[in-house]
Amino acid sequence: MGFGQHQSFYFRPSWINKGLTHVNQNSRFFYEKNHFEVLGLGKNMAKSLRHWLIATNVIEEQKGKQTVHAFTDFGNVVFRYDRHLQHGLTLGMLHYNLVTNKDIATTWYWFFNEYRESVFDRERLTRSLEKWVEVNGLKSVSENTLKRDIDCLLNMYSLKDYKQLTPEDVISCPLENLEMVSKSVNNYYTKSFADVEEIRDILFMSLLIYSEKHGQTEFAVEELAEAPELWGKVFNLSRSAIVEYVTQMTEDYPLRFIRTNKLDTVLLTKEVSSISALEERYKQYSKEVSSYA
Repeated sequence: MGFGQHQSFYFRPSWINKGLTHVNQNSRFFYEKNHFEVLGLGKNMAKSLRHWLIATNVIEEQKGKQTVHAFTDFGNVVFRYDRHLQHGLTLGMLHYNLVTNKDIATTWYWFFNEYRESVFDRERLTRSLEKWVEVNGLKSVSENTLKRDIDCLLNMYSLKDYKQLTPEDVISCPLENLEMVSKSVNNYYTKSFADVEEIRDILFMSLLIYSEKHGQTEFAVEELAEAPELWGKVFNLSRSAIVEYVTQMTEDYPLRFIRTNKLDTVLLTKEVSSISALEERYKQYSKEVSSYA
Protein backbone atom coordinates (compact mmCIF):
# COMPACT_ATOMS: atom_id res chain seq x y z
CA MET A 1 0.00 0.00 0.00
CA GLY A 2 1.20 3.52 -0.79
CA PHE A 3 0.34 6.64 1.19
CA GLY A 4 1.81 10.15 1.28
CA GLN A 5 4.27 9.77 -1.57
CA HIS A 6 3.13 12.95 -3.35
CA GLN A 7 4.98 15.29 -0.93
CA SER A 8 1.64 17.21 -0.60
CA PHE A 9 1.76 18.35 -4.26
CA TYR A 10 -0.67 17.36 -6.99
CA PHE A 11 0.77 17.35 -10.49
CA ARG A 12 0.69 20.59 -12.48
CA PRO A 13 -0.29 21.06 -16.17
CA SER A 14 3.31 20.95 -17.47
CA TRP A 15 4.63 18.17 -15.25
CA ILE A 16 3.77 15.13 -17.36
CA ASN A 17 5.41 16.66 -20.42
CA LYS A 18 8.49 17.70 -18.44
CA GLY A 19 8.91 14.29 -16.87
CA LEU A 20 8.41 12.32 -20.07
CA THR A 21 10.74 14.59 -22.05
CA HIS A 22 13.60 14.14 -19.60
CA VAL A 23 13.08 10.39 -19.11
CA ASN A 24 13.07 10.03 -22.90
CA GLN A 25 16.48 11.68 -23.01
CA ASN A 26 17.96 10.00 -19.93
CA SER A 27 16.50 6.93 -18.21
CA ARG A 28 18.50 7.84 -15.08
CA PHE A 29 17.32 11.44 -15.06
CA PHE A 30 15.60 11.31 -11.67
CA TYR A 31 18.81 9.96 -10.10
CA GLU A 32 20.94 12.85 -11.36
CA LYS A 33 21.98 15.16 -8.52
CA ASN A 34 20.72 18.31 -10.25
CA HIS A 35 17.53 16.87 -11.78
CA PHE A 36 15.25 19.12 -9.73
CA GLU A 37 17.16 22.21 -10.89
CA VAL A 38 16.85 21.09 -14.52
CA LEU A 39 13.11 20.66 -13.97
CA GLY A 40 12.87 24.10 -12.37
CA LEU A 41 11.26 22.56 -9.29
CA GLY A 42 12.11 22.19 -5.63
CA LYS A 43 13.44 18.84 -4.42
CA ASN A 44 10.10 17.77 -2.94
CA MET A 45 8.20 18.82 -6.05
CA ALA A 46 10.59 16.75 -8.18
CA LYS A 47 9.94 13.74 -5.93
CA SER A 48 6.23 14.40 -6.34
CA LEU A 49 6.55 14.53 -10.12
CA ARG A 50 8.32 11.16 -10.20
CA HIS A 51 5.57 9.70 -8.01
CA TRP A 52 2.77 10.94 -10.28
CA LEU A 53 4.51 9.68 -13.42
CA ILE A 54 4.64 6.21 -11.92
CA ALA A 55 1.21 6.35 -10.26
CA THR A 56 -0.51 7.30 -13.54
CA ASN A 57 1.43 4.56 -15.39
CA VAL A 58 3.26 6.73 -17.91
CA ILE A 59 6.65 5.51 -16.66
CA GLU A 60 7.83 2.49 -14.69
CA GLU A 61 10.90 1.64 -12.67
CA GLN A 62 13.09 -1.09 -14.09
CA LYS A 63 15.59 -2.58 -11.65
CA GLY A 64 18.91 -4.08 -12.70
CA LYS A 65 22.52 -3.13 -12.04
CA GLN A 66 21.13 0.38 -12.03
CA THR A 67 17.49 1.37 -11.53
CA VAL A 68 16.16 3.26 -14.54
CA HIS A 69 12.84 4.73 -15.60
CA ALA A 70 11.24 3.76 -18.90
CA PHE A 71 8.06 4.65 -20.73
CA THR A 72 5.17 2.24 -20.36
CA ASP A 73 3.17 1.45 -23.51
CA PHE A 74 0.65 4.03 -22.34
CA GLY A 75 3.41 6.56 -21.68
CA ASN A 76 4.73 6.04 -25.20
CA VAL A 77 1.33 6.87 -26.68
CA VAL A 78 0.88 9.94 -24.47
CA PHE A 79 4.37 11.19 -25.34
CA ARG A 80 3.75 10.76 -29.08
CA TYR A 81 0.25 12.17 -29.28
CA ASP A 82 -0.72 14.28 -26.26
CA ARG A 83 2.15 15.05 -23.89
CA HIS A 84 0.57 18.47 -23.18
CA LEU A 85 -2.71 16.87 -22.04
CA GLN A 86 -4.98 18.60 -24.51
CA HIS A 87 -7.49 15.76 -24.88
CA GLY A 88 -10.09 14.68 -22.37
CA LEU A 89 -9.24 11.09 -23.31
CA THR A 90 -5.72 11.52 -21.93
CA LEU A 91 -7.05 12.99 -18.69
CA GLY A 92 -9.57 10.18 -18.39
CA MET A 93 -6.90 7.51 -18.84
CA LEU A 94 -4.50 9.20 -16.41
CA HIS A 95 -7.36 9.25 -13.92
CA TYR A 96 -8.25 5.61 -14.56
CA ASN A 97 -4.66 4.43 -14.17
CA LEU A 98 -4.24 6.45 -10.98
CA VAL A 99 -7.40 5.36 -9.16
CA THR A 100 -6.92 1.67 -10.02
CA ASN A 101 -3.33 1.72 -8.74
CA LYS A 102 -4.05 0.34 -5.28
CA ASP A 103 -0.43 -0.35 -4.37
CA ILE A 104 0.96 3.11 -5.13
CA ALA A 105 -2.03 5.48 -4.80
CA THR A 106 -4.03 3.68 -2.13
CA THR A 107 -6.09 6.65 -0.95
CA TRP A 108 -7.09 7.46 -4.52
CA TYR A 109 -8.11 3.83 -5.06
CA TRP A 110 -10.12 3.84 -1.84
CA PHE A 111 -11.93 7.11 -2.58
CA PHE A 112 -13.15 6.08 -6.03
CA ASN A 113 -13.61 2.33 -5.52
CA GLU A 114 -14.46 1.76 -1.86
CA TYR A 115 -15.92 4.97 -0.43
CA ARG A 116 -19.66 4.99 -1.07
CA GLU A 117 -20.74 8.45 0.11
CA SER A 118 -21.42 11.06 -2.55
CA VAL A 119 -21.58 14.09 -0.22
CA PHE A 120 -18.96 14.66 2.50
CA ASP A 121 -16.58 17.12 4.12
CA ARG A 122 -12.86 16.75 4.73
CA GLU A 123 -13.27 15.59 8.33
CA ARG A 124 -15.81 12.89 7.48
CA LEU A 125 -13.71 11.73 4.56
CA THR A 126 -10.57 11.52 6.69
CA ARG A 127 -12.34 9.60 9.46
CA SER A 128 -13.70 7.12 6.92
CA LEU A 129 -10.23 6.58 5.43
CA GLU A 130 -8.74 6.10 8.90
CA LYS A 131 -11.35 3.44 9.67
CA TRP A 132 -10.73 1.66 6.35
CA VAL A 133 -6.97 1.67 6.98
CA GLU A 134 -7.50 0.21 10.47
CA VAL A 135 -9.92 -2.47 9.25
CA ASN A 136 -7.42 -3.50 6.59
CA GLY A 137 -4.61 -3.83 9.12
CA LEU A 138 -2.58 -0.80 8.01
CA LYS A 139 -2.16 0.78 11.44
CA SER A 140 1.37 2.00 10.72
CA VAL A 141 0.00 4.81 8.54
CA SER A 142 -0.07 8.04 10.54
CA GLU A 143 -3.13 10.25 10.86
CA ASN A 144 -1.22 13.22 9.43
CA THR A 145 -0.24 11.21 6.34
CA LEU A 146 -3.87 10.31 5.69
CA LYS A 147 -4.96 13.92 6.16
CA ARG A 148 -2.34 15.05 3.64
CA ASP A 149 -3.62 12.44 1.19
CA ILE A 150 -7.19 13.68 1.56
CA ASP A 151 -6.11 17.32 1.16
CA CYS A 152 -4.10 16.48 -1.96
CA LEU A 153 -6.90 14.41 -3.49
CA LEU A 154 -9.54 17.11 -3.00
CA ASN A 155 -7.22 19.85 -4.24
CA MET A 156 -6.41 17.69 -7.24
CA TYR A 157 -9.96 17.03 -8.40
CA SER A 158 -12.27 19.72 -7.05
CA LEU A 159 -13.25 22.79 -9.00
CA LYS A 160 -11.89 25.85 -7.24
CA ASP A 161 -13.07 29.35 -6.50
CA TYR A 162 -10.04 31.15 -7.89
CA LYS A 163 -11.04 34.50 -6.38
CA GLN A 164 -10.26 33.11 -2.93
CA LEU A 165 -6.92 31.46 -3.72
CA THR A 166 -3.24 32.36 -3.40
CA PRO A 167 -1.14 32.53 -6.62
CA GLU A 168 0.30 29.05 -5.90
CA ASP A 169 -3.16 27.53 -5.47
CA VAL A 170 -4.38 29.04 -8.74
CA ILE A 171 -2.26 26.47 -10.58
CA SER A 172 -4.75 23.65 -11.01
CA CYS A 173 -4.26 19.94 -11.62
CA PRO A 174 -5.34 18.90 -15.13
CA LEU A 175 -7.68 16.29 -13.61
CA GLU A 176 -9.82 19.12 -12.29
CA ASN A 177 -11.14 19.40 -15.86
CA LEU A 178 -12.94 16.07 -15.43
CA GLU A 179 -15.22 17.87 -12.93
CA MET A 180 -15.63 14.77 -10.78
CA VAL A 181 -15.56 16.51 -7.39
CA SER A 182 -17.23 19.84 -6.67
CA LYS A 183 -17.27 21.97 -3.53
CA SER A 184 -20.68 23.06 -2.30
CA VAL A 185 -21.93 25.19 0.58
CA ASN A 186 -20.55 24.86 4.11
CA ASN A 187 -17.34 23.23 2.87
CA TYR A 188 -19.07 20.09 1.69
CA TYR A 189 -17.94 18.23 -1.41
CA THR A 190 -19.95 16.24 -3.91
CA LYS A 191 -18.91 13.46 -6.27
CA SER A 192 -20.03 14.12 -9.85
CA PHE A 193 -19.97 11.97 -12.96
CA ALA A 194 -17.14 12.55 -15.41
CA ASP A 195 -18.67 14.79 -18.05
CA VAL A 196 -16.22 15.38 -20.89
CA GLU A 197 -16.66 15.20 -24.64
CA GLU A 198 -14.49 12.10 -24.91
CA ILE A 199 -16.30 10.14 -22.16
CA ARG A 200 -17.34 7.28 -24.50
CA ASP A 201 -13.75 6.80 -25.65
CA ILE A 202 -12.63 6.87 -22.02
CA LEU A 203 -15.20 4.26 -20.99
CA PHE A 204 -14.26 1.97 -23.85
CA MET A 205 -10.50 2.21 -23.26
CA SER A 206 -10.93 1.61 -19.53
CA LEU A 207 -13.04 -1.48 -20.25
CA LEU A 208 -10.28 -2.81 -22.51
CA ILE A 209 -7.69 -2.27 -19.78
CA TYR A 210 -9.91 -4.02 -17.23
CA SER A 211 -10.46 -6.90 -19.66
CA GLU A 212 -6.71 -7.29 -20.22
CA LYS A 213 -6.01 -7.15 -16.49
CA HIS A 214 -8.73 -9.59 -15.40
CA GLY A 215 -9.30 -11.73 -18.50
CA GLN A 216 -12.97 -10.79 -18.72
CA THR A 217 -15.03 -9.89 -21.82
CA GLU A 218 -18.59 -10.12 -20.47
CA PHE A 219 -20.00 -7.72 -17.88
CA ALA A 220 -23.34 -7.48 -16.13
CA VAL A 221 -24.58 -3.90 -15.98
CA GLU A 222 -24.76 -4.23 -12.19
CA GLU A 223 -21.08 -5.17 -12.21
CA LEU A 224 -20.21 -2.15 -14.36
CA ALA A 225 -22.07 0.00 -11.85
CA GLU A 226 -20.83 -1.50 -8.58
CA ALA A 227 -17.54 -3.39 -9.00
CA PRO A 228 -14.16 -1.78 -8.23
CA GLU A 229 -12.18 -0.48 -11.23
CA LEU A 230 -15.29 -0.30 -13.42
CA TRP A 231 -17.43 2.56 -14.69
CA GLY A 232 -19.80 3.25 -11.82
CA LYS A 233 -17.07 3.50 -9.22
CA VAL A 234 -14.21 5.01 -11.19
CA PHE A 235 -16.25 7.60 -13.12
CA ASN A 236 -19.08 8.17 -10.62
CA LEU A 237 -21.70 6.89 -13.08
CA SER A 238 -25.18 5.72 -12.08
CA ARG A 239 -26.68 2.53 -13.47
CA SER A 240 -29.05 4.53 -15.69
CA ALA A 241 -26.15 6.58 -17.09
CA ILE A 242 -24.23 3.38 -17.84
CA VAL A 243 -27.20 1.93 -19.71
CA GLU A 244 -27.54 5.15 -21.70
CA TYR A 245 -23.85 5.21 -22.64
CA VAL A 246 -23.75 1.53 -23.57
CA THR A 247 -26.81 1.92 -25.78
CA GLN A 248 -25.07 4.77 -27.63
CA MET A 249 -21.70 3.01 -27.82
CA THR A 250 -22.90 -0.16 -29.54
CA GLU A 251 -23.06 1.80 -32.81
CA ASP A 252 -19.41 2.88 -32.85
CA TYR A 253 -17.53 0.44 -30.62
CA PRO A 254 -17.17 -3.38 -30.64
CA LEU A 255 -19.74 -3.78 -27.87
CA ARG A 256 -22.94 -5.78 -27.73
CA PHE A 257 -25.70 -4.96 -25.25
CA ILE A 258 -27.96 -7.86 -24.34
CA ARG A 259 -31.09 -6.92 -22.40
CA THR A 260 -33.17 -9.58 -20.64
CA ASN A 261 -35.72 -9.62 -17.84
CA LYS A 262 -33.18 -10.95 -15.35
CA LEU A 263 -29.78 -9.64 -16.42
CA ASP A 264 -28.50 -6.88 -18.70
CA THR A 265 -25.09 -7.77 -20.11
CA VAL A 266 -22.38 -5.97 -22.07
CA LEU A 267 -20.03 -7.98 -24.29
CA LEU A 268 -16.74 -7.02 -25.89
CA THR A 269 -17.20 -8.47 -29.37
CA LYS A 270 -13.72 -7.96 -30.80
CA GLU A 271 -10.30 -8.71 -29.41
CA VAL A 272 -8.36 -5.45 -29.53
CA SER A 273 -5.58 -4.19 -27.28
CA SER A 274 -6.14 -1.07 -25.24
CA ILE A 275 -2.92 0.48 -26.54
CA SER A 276 -3.69 -0.08 -30.23
CA ALA A 277 -7.24 1.22 -29.71
CA LEU A 278 -5.91 4.27 -27.86
CA GLU A 279 -3.34 5.03 -30.56
CA GLU A 280 -5.96 4.63 -33.29
CA ARG A 281 -8.22 7.11 -31.51
CA TYR A 282 -5.46 9.71 -31.27
CA LYS A 283 -4.79 9.28 -34.98
CA GLN A 284 -8.48 9.89 -35.60
CA TYR A 285 -8.34 13.02 -33.47
CA SER A 286 -5.44 14.26 -35.61
CA LYS A 287 -7.42 13.65 -38.82
CA GLU A 288 -10.40 15.52 -37.41
CA VAL A 289 -8.23 18.48 -36.47
CA SER A 290 -6.59 18.50 -39.92
CA SER A 291 -9.98 18.51 -41.63
CA TYR A 292 -10.86 21.75 -39.84
CA ALA A 293 -7.50 23.40 -40.53
